[in-house]
Amino acid sequence: MNDLGEAASGLAQPVVDQDSRSGLDARPVSSLWILGTMLILLAVIAGVAFLLKPRGAVLEAAEARAELFRDVADPLPFGLVVKEARRLPAHEIVLTYARGEDGAAGAAAAATASPVQLTFMHFPEQRAESVLEDQFQKLRFETAGGGSRGRGGGGRGGQRGGGRSSSGGGEKSGGSPKPKLQDAGFLDWQGFSANYARLLHTVPNPKQGPKQDSKEGPSGDSTAAGGPPKGGKPGSGSKKPKTYETVRVNLSTGGRCIIAYVRFPEGVAGSKEIVSDLLSSFSPLPAH
Repeated sequence: MNDLGEAASGLAQPVVDQDSRSGLDARPVSSLWILGTMLILLAVIAGVAFLLKPRGAVLEAAEARAELFRDVADPLPFGLVVKEARRLPAHEIVLTYARGEDGAAGAAAAATASPVQLTFMHFPEQRAESVLEDQFQKLRFETAGGGSRGRGGGGRGGQRGGGRSSSGGGEKSGGSPKPKLQDAGFLDWQGFSANYARLLHTVPNPKQGPKQDSKEGPSGDSTAAGGPPKGGKPGSGSKKPKTYETVRVNLSTGGRCIIAYVRFPEGVAGSKEIVSDLLSSFSPLPAH
């Protein structure tokens, strides 16, 4: 009996051990499961980083004006009022004015040559040279054959009759159709001769996406020249792209790098004279 009991015990033992091991052995993990988990973790990390990314500090309009100008007329011409003031992470100061677009009055105003937006950008002094080079010295007119010729306004603003003009290539940015340089030179601003450049922009068609050869600078301004882009071929059903013009002006004085960007309504040519009148409402700070 003892022998039989030991034999039975010896036969039963391997079965118990196998059941125990089957519950403890790890199952192989699918490589697709690992990849999916990693992608989810990366998406979560990217989302948190986006939320924590600094977007600059909101400023009081009076504080921003005090850092850019000595005096500002109130009210401004063309119904422009403060839209926002902000200090960006790279220490630029942005001060934006916009015109109200309410009802029939707003629609009628948009059909005139009055500016619809005015933005000032104040750049740190250590970046002044590179910013002014990109925004003014690198502007060129395009020839009919697609080349470039002539010069845009260049250099810092100076006393009346001062300033210098230079040239260069185009600047690149985020994918909007390439603006075209229409005019460049100098305008009068509070006793200074300030560089300006007038550019034509094409409103991107969201259905077609941006063009591949786009070149554009900060605040929607950039380089190149010519008239409005042509519409599609006859019978193709393509609509002529919408366009608008901007005028940028170099208001750098007293060791400060300040550029004004004036936007005009769609389909309306920008005006050097209107821009000069508008900017006369802003008085420069003394040299620091």
